[in-house]
Amino acid sequence: ARNLKALVRVGEGGDRRLHDRRVGQELEILLLDDPWSVKPGAELKVQILFRGKPVEGLPIKSLVDTG
Repeated sequence: ARNLKALVRVGEGGDRRLHDRRVGQELEILLLDDPWSVKPGAELKVQILFRGKPVEGLPIKSLVDTG
């Protein structure tokens, strides 16, 4: 699968911490920073998990659609 997790925000209310919640995928990327508060061009910290264990050194790309 190309996308293991997608975030869609509707409105201003609700739980803003869903981005760092584990969903149990074999390969999972947790966003350690709030993606809605990161400025364009700024670094977004992530943690990559494989079978629930942290993995380092994997290249990743992000796709951003601002609508």
